[in-house]
Amino acid sequence: MSDSRSRRAREALRGLAGSERNLQLCDLEAMEQVRRAQPAMAPDALAPYAMAAEKVTGNRVEVKGGAFRSKRKWYNIQFKCQLDAGSGKVASFAFLIGDAIPQSEWQAHDLVADDGAADQ
Repeated sequence: MSDSRSRRAREALRGLAGSERNLQLCDLEAMEQVRRAQPAMAPDALAPYAMAAEKVTGNRVEVKGGAFRSKRKWYNIQFKCQLDAGSGKVASFAFLIGDAIPQSEWQAHDLVADDGAADQ
């Protein structure tokens, strides 16, 4: 998020309420961590609630049943994210990438292969 290309995203996050802002910051961190850990993946969407509800408690976010999309496929992800109370920046982050989610399960979890015309 410190990249100058993320200016609009940073501005939009400032307008969100505390727990929603914390969740969005941690979601963005999750996608960036996946990108860095697995360069062959190109995550472009994350659904932290796909398989189980996320838990946001103060400056801590825990996702046990999330999913991220990469190259039109969905994968399971779990992560724990702690934000610094003063700065709102990610203070610690741990994650685990799981298996690919079978396409036969996507509809039940509101997962889509693409975002329509914007992806064409």
